[in-house]
Amino acid sequence: MKKLLVLLFFVSLGSLLQAQVINGNGVIVKQSTDIKIEDKSVDAVKEHWRQKNTSDTRKNISSAMANIAKARVARMKNWVDQPFEVGMDLSQYKYMVLLPPRKGHRDIKRNLIKKLKGLPITYVNTQEPYQTHEKMPKEIKDNPESVLWLTVDGRASDLVEIYIQLYNTNGDLIYSMGRAAMSGSSVFKTFKNELNFVYSF
Repeated sequence: MKKLLVLLFFVSLGSLLQAQVINGNGVIVKQSTDIKIEDKSVDAVKEHWRQKNTSDTRKNISSAMANIAKARVARMKNWVDQPFEVGMDLSQYKYMVLLPPRKGHRDIKRNLIKKLKGLPITYVNTQEPYQTHEKMPKEIKDNPESVLWLTVDGRASDLVEIYIQLYNTNGDLIYSMGRAAMSGSSVFKTFKNELNFVYSF
């Protein structure tokens, strides 16, 4: 019995240190077994998920930018208004981020910063003029689902034409409005009134 136990001990020890495998040609090949111990501490796990979430967030925002850019151009070519749905719940959205206007950016930004005051959503413009934030708020990077992305395009002829679009981070169109007016101010006032109405639900 003792001999059997000793034999089993050495067989077990040998199998841990190295294994022998016979390949297709009948030749014995020695393989070493590496034992890796991963850091399973709470801090290590937190850091793993922080890095993963940061990477996922960047991918989500980059993907949203690409989708919105395509949709923005396509919609300008074949414009159709899409008003807010009656009773739409916008409570999950905490930020409205302006994407860079292509033309008339000074007048657009001046009107937005004036007209969007007092709304239950934080307006964000990271570029001068009329900059509201130097950098994108951390909350946006942590929770991109809380953001509405605002695009505003302007054209000037006899009248000023303003085209406003709101997208979520999935690239879904939430709202669009195109108006021609003597000045852009009245268009942005209409936009604010419609936002106020949908937030009243």
